[in-house]
Formats: sequence, C-alpha cells, structure tokens
Amino acid sequence: MPENIKHFTQDQWDELCHNNNILKGVRLEDNGPNPSIANLIEPLAMEDIHYALNDVARTEHTTTYTERNANYADHGWTTKALLLTIPWVDGSVNAEKNERLERSKEVKTVYTSVFQRYPFVTVRIKPDALRPTEEFKSAVSNALAQPAHKRRDALDKVFNIYGHALQVEFDLGALMVKTSSTKISTEMTQEKLEEKLGFEFKAIISKIPIPPYVKAGAVSEKGKTVDDSKVEHDADKLQTYELRGGNARLAAGAWLQTISDYTTWRVIKTSDVVPVVELLPHDVQKEIEALTPKEERPTKPLTGKWIDAVEHVTNTKDEIDAKWIKLFRAETGSTGDWFWLGQSLDRNKALIVKENEPGALGLLEKTDKVWDNEGADTREKQTLWDFFPANPEKYVTLGSYFQLTHASNPEPPLSLKTGILKNLRAVRSDLLVKATLGKQVYWDNDTSGIATHKASMWEVVQTEESEKDEAPEALETHLFKAFRGVGTQREQHCERSVWLIKKDAIEIMDEDYKAPAHNHAFVGETRVREAGCLRSFGRSFYKIVKDWFR
Repeated sequence: MPENIKHFTQDQWDELCHNNNILKGVRLEDNGPNPSIANLIEPLAMEDIHYALNDVARTEHTTTYTERNANYADHGWTTKALLLTIPWVDGSVNAEKNERLERSKEVKTVYTSVFQRYPFVTVRIKPDALRPTEEFKSAVSNALAQPAHKRRDALDKVFNIYGHALQVEFDLGALMVKTSSTKISTEMTQEKLEEKLGFEFKAIISKIPIPPYVKAGAVSEKGKTVDDSKVEHDADKLQTYELRGGNARLAAGAWLQTISDYTTWRVIKTSDVVPVVELLPHDVQKEIEALTPKEERPTKPLTGKWIDAVEHVTNTKDEIDAKWIKLFRAETGSTGDWFWLGQSLDRNKALIVKENEPGALGLLEKTDKVWDNEGADTREKQTLWDFFPANPEKYVTLGSYFQLTHASNPEPPLSLKTGILKNLRAVRSDLLVKATLGKQVYWDNDTSGIATHKASMWEVVQTEESEKDEAPEALETHLFKAFRGVGTQREQHCERSVWLIKKDAIEIMDEDYKAPAHNHAFVGETRVREAGCLRSFGRSFYKIVKDWFR
C-alpha cells in the first residue's frame, strides 16, 4: 500500500477523491463547511493536480473572534479560506466585517484551535482542471430560465445541492485538534492565552509514541510558562479534542500508528477555495451577479478612481508634432489611503486606488534601471525604471516609470520610502489577469545613434481572450512597460511580465465622486503635464526628437 502519492495509481487517487469529497463543492453554513450531495467537477486525473510531499508534523494554531469563523477554523480552513466572500451566503458576506467588529471590543471571546498536523501531501488542483459537470451547468441554466421572480430561489436550491465553493488547495493526512473558547479583556491577554493553550497541547502530544515514518522533531518543541492570572474564563468555557484521519476510534498512541494508510487520509487543512460561480462561463457569472442585490454583493478588494489633468502644459516653445511622448502621474492627495500604480499614457485616465481588503496592495522594495540616455549630448538626464515588490511571490508591479532630471543637478537615487514613490504600489497577483503589449511600440530609440543603450516602451492592453470573455475581463489602466532592447532584440519573454487588474477585483468610483483634495495628474518629477521634453540636445533639436520617436 503506497504511502507516497507519486506511487499512486489512478484508481487509488480516485478512491482518495471519493473518501474526501474532493469532486464535491462545499456548502458554507454557519456550523462550518459541509460537503454537497452531488459532484461539482468532473473526475480528476493525476495530471490535473500539482502536489508536494509534506511529511513534517507541526503544531499550529488559528484564532478567530466569531463562532461562525471558529467553526471553519476548526475544520482546518486558513484565514484566507474562511473569509472568502460568496454572494447570497449571508455569513460569508459579513464574515470579515463581523470578525473586525468582535475583535475591536474591549472584552471579547477568543476562539482558538490548536492543531497537531500529520500531513502526507499538499494538493493544488490545476485551474484548467476545474471542469464543472454537465449536471451542474444544466441545473444553473434551468434555474436562470425560470421567471425572474423565481430565479434566485431556484439558484439557491442548485447551490444547496452542488455547494457554494470548491476546495482547490489542501493538505491530506491526519491531525489532532484542540478547540477552546475563552473570554479575554486585552490583546496581551490573547497572546498569553494562545501560548498557554499551545503549551498544554504540546505537553499532551509529547506523550504520544511516535511511529518511524513521522518526523518527531516537529512535535518536540517546548512551550513557555504562561502567567494566565489575567485571563477571564467563561462559566461555560468549552475545550474539546478531536482526531481526524487514521483509525480515530483508537487511543492517541495507537491511532498515530494507523495514519500512514492512505485510505484513512482526510483533508486536514484547506488553504484556498473558489466560489462555484467562478467555474461557469463569464456571461453566466454576470447574469447571476445581476440577480444579487447590491447590498448583498461582496465588497471588491480595490476601489479605483480616474484622475484627469486640468490643464495642458508643455515645456518647450518648439512646434513639435503629435509624435511627442505624453506621460501623466496621478497625485494621491494627503489622506494616506490612496495609491498609484504607474505613470499613465492618457491625461484623462490616471488611476489611483485604495484597499478595501487588507493586503490587496503591496510595498515596493527594489528599483531596476531599464535604460538611460548616457552618451547623449543633452542637459537632461532621462531614465526608465522598473520596480520589484517586497514580496514578489505574491505581488506584481503593473507599470514602469520615466524620470527626467537636469544633468548638472542630478536627482539622488530613487527612494521608495520618500517623495512621490512612497505611494507607488504593487497589486496582489490573484487580482490580476494576464495582459499583452500594444500592437505598436509607443516609443523606442531604434533609429537614434546617440544613446548607448536601446530601449522601448509599450502600452499594456488586455488580451484577445479577455476581450472575447474567454478570460476574466481586464481594466485598461493606460500604464506602460519599458524593456531593454528594441524590435525583435528586446528582452525575451517580456510579454510574460505584463498584467492588468481584473474588472471584478476593483470598484471604479462614479464620475460625481469627489476625489481627495489636490488629486490631479502630474508628470514624472517635474509636475509638467506632458513629458514632451524627452530630448533637448542643443543641436538640431527637432530632427533628433523626430528620429527618436518615429
């Protein structure tokens, strides 16, 4: 009998899927996640999943502040999973709001789950393997074909059968979990409580005989002595211990000897889930969204606002034609909650954004000089920059940056913590959709022999798949990306680094919305509306500009 998933046959994988309801959706109910009664997706081949062997036992804990969220944490749902917002599921729509409200109270009840996990494998279902069953698609179509006043109830019945969400990333194995609810009065008391519960639980775990296939080091941690004199206990304080996976009818020591049997593995941690509606075609998703009252729709992770330039200014008296480059930057005001994502190519479309969901935007950490005009006979220093987020595995930068300075008085190195760049942000990758480059280069210096290095600038646009609704629809941000090289010699695979925000991830403010004071578009470092003066070489000014931007 295999203990390693890479040795599984298809039949053994099918058995594991059946035992854990992996093909079924999950009904999001107040008492926790419950499997649906019908398969939501088509059977999964071994080639339909990514998996990573995961055989290190570890102690973890999750703290929540509402009973509803505690029920999900007890089932091993991570914070990301348990705060998933699903329209029509009242508890899910208000889950994050209620969590914040309860946490802010001076005296609050803390629900803590302490886990001793014995995982064997982490599984991630590939996105293209999320194929809804014909029965589910047919049930949705039939519900939407009902008279308008009956559609919502009809869809409710469909979701009760097929579930509201699907687990797409999870750990399989066995675990012991201790749950507790305790009333506390301060944040410090909460930390002491978590330490106390963890210490008590590890003391129990340390007495269990460890089988040879479990790495014992992970359960040998020593807890800290905790002064819990300030902890206020409820009269009806509840503490429970539960075993999942293995032969749970045995005592803990004997139970641990049985968990290597894959037929007893259970889902012990759920890291990511997706709403079942997202498995449907985009036009069907929109039709379902239209049936959801606005007040019940989830708040999108981002709010955006277009800031337009109020005047047209150039910094040259020469009569230069329309090939002049124009770049704009939105000033974010002084409130501290609005940010920008890059310079815009459109004076009337400079985007600022703010978070509705903590963590939707990420900080930048490093700069990368793509190009400068070294070698040019000019009093102006021109530089194109790219940026790297502090957490590149989770966040993506959307636009590049053009800097114009005077050669005799150069600016100090770019600082991401001061000046205009302190409000520049990256965006969380799950809020983005793959984009592409415009069909025509926006600017390059291919025909100029002045600068030492070659570079090009391209507008970022949505792909044909997004335009045809074959992929999530993208918000055109009017940002640009700069690359080393020109034409076929530009950086290889540069198209892979361009992204746009999903339209369903950002709420654009109405036109009559009053933006924060002083919001308007500036360009670069000079607060000039147009970055028209990219060239001022002191010789044949017009010819050189024309050559550079042909």
